[in-house]
Amino acid sequence: MAKKKRKRRLKKWVKTVLAFIGIGTAAGAGFTVYRIYANAAMDTEYRFVYEKPLLHVEETIRYDMEGGIFYRQTDKETRTAVMAKALVVSEDGETFHEIRTDDTGKLITGWYEGKDGKYYYTKDHGWLVTESSEIEGQFYTLDENGRVLDDEWVKEGNGNVWYDDGQKTGLEEDSLLFIEGESGFYYLSSSNGNARAENTEVSLPDGRLLIYDENGNIVNERSTDAEGRVYFPIPESYETAAETKLIAVSEFISETEETGMRYVNHRGYHVEAPENSLAAYMQSYEQGYHYVECDIQMTADGIPVLLHNETINAVARNSDGTPIGSQVYIDSLTLEQADTYDFGIMCGQNYAGTKITRLDEFLSYCKAYNIHPYLEMKGETVDTQEECDLLLSMVQSYGMQDQCTWISFASSPLQFILNQDPDARIGYLISAKSALDQTASAVISQRQQGYNVFVDAVFTAADAIASKCEANDVPLEVWTVNNDNYLSSLNPYISAITTDYLK
Repeated sequence: MAKKKRKRRLKKWVKTVLAFIGIGTAAGAGFTVYRIYANAAMDTEYRFVYEKPLLHVEETIRYDMEGGIFYRQTDKETRTAVMAKALVVSEDGETFHEIRTDDTGKLITGWYEGKDGKYYYTKDHGWLVTESSEIEGQFYTLDENGRVLDDEWVKEGNGNVWYDDGQKTGLEEDSLLFIEGESGFYYLSSSNGNARAENTEVSLPDGRLLIYDENGNIVNERSTDAEGRVYFPIPESYETAAETKLIAVSEFISETEETGMRYVNHRGYHVEAPENSLAAYMQSYEQGYHYVECDIQMTADGIPVLLHNETINAVARNSDGTPIGSQVYIDSLTLEQADTYDFGIMCGQNYAGTKITRLDEFLSYCKAYNIHPYLEMKGETVDTQEECDLLLSMVQSYGMQDQCTWISFASSPLQFILNQDPDARIGYLISAKSALDQTASAVISQRQQGYNVFVDAVFTAADAIASKCEANDVPLEVWTVNNDNYLSSLNPYISAITTDYLK
């Protein structure tokens, strides 16, 4: 189709030229059509040669077979090489081809790369190839002008597809396209002809959510979806690609290997940022932690928030930065009231204005950054089946029930979680040696029933319980370890530590 259109266009040009020729002849101008050869080594005979876009029909273009160049003859004494020009040639006045000369006036054959793109001229005649076809053993997609589609989006039937050196980009499976100098990446759907995702949401195999605008650009700002869930873009959406590359989604999604000691960052990286805040968990990610611990309390209106104590005084200040005058309990405040306090200014002006972190925000962030949270349910305010059902429903709404651990000093909330999710990973916190035997016995019993439970003991009690845990196949983790010397002498049966800053 493109070739037919091109022929019609060229024929129209020639008709125009011939009209000029007729006018010139009638006026006695003596215009002559010269017979030339495209190349001294070729036997193709051209009767028509015009410079594209046919602006100088009064000038005759000839071919010097001995010198092998195209030139203009303006008079008997003067001739000029037609250098770096696109020409239109024909043998019969009916079929036309585009050729090109180099910077000496010689015919170009093979690949040519100019400022406007890459073209191919046949090796036998130097004709421009204008239809997508196999060239030198590889198929290339060309536009109607013969230019190789390269590093650009092209609208096709299924949507916008990316071409690289004449090849449509994409794999047999869904893939991600990073383009040099652009932030984020495009999602190419294998089921849709490798067209990019536009104005839609895409869930990665691990459940993380991607949102794309109408131009296929990934949305890299926090937002809320139609179901009211907070959305955090995955980390790579903020990064600017150093090179253009394509990777399979399956390669992008990887499970964290459980090798060696597991390090759980305590309340986020709060040695730099406010504890239990999103800023602290962002620091955890920057520091390389894949596991983080948080504390869950309930507000007066039943909203789960991250807070260690049942009062806010240890981490919050009035909105003007002054200390709070009296003890303020979190379950006496609605979320709206809690948001009137500053939960960051204690750590410096950089964190001034920080609001208390909601559990759903935290879960969304963990999902986006592929972080495994340890959710500590504080028995002061989380103590009913209904409250635990709410927490579990939030976790499930982000598809994280298999990517989180529930812990508590109180056994009731843990049992409430098991009532609804028997496959949940449950950790019984122990703060003193006096509670070791009773808790260990309960955990051993649940392990024998097939529950995924473990002991999470204060590090000073670890040695006293390690042998019993090992003998009964009960996993043992310890908290809060901040001493390298202790870490070096840690009982080898211990599989994880909770720490403020060790890595």
